[in-house]
Amino acid sequence: MEFFGMGFGEILLVLIIALIIFGPGKIPEVARTLGRTIRSLKKLTSDFTQTMTDELKIEEKGHLPRQKDDSPDKSNDLSAAGTAEPKDPKATGTGG
Repeated sequence: MEFFGMGFGEILLVLIIALIIFGPGKIPEVARTLGRTIRSLKKLTSDFTQTMTDELKIEEKGHLPRQKDDSPDKSNDLSAAGTAEPKDPKATGTGG
């Protein structure tokens, strides 16, 4: 029987050391805190995994809102800037 990759002897050794360090009165409190910490870490990793999976699915479909919004604005700005003529003849170097 393994628990976190440790055998029975190793688990027993950890429990004995914890009993010596914390004492019999603090062991339930330490175990409760450890359980809460592990539960919150599991929830965080689950949420992170779900978020990453959702983002990858959206990206694979090609439906990223940022790409759709940015491309028309940039093309309009570039076309408007490229067709504008300078008003100052000295700026082109041909007037004079």
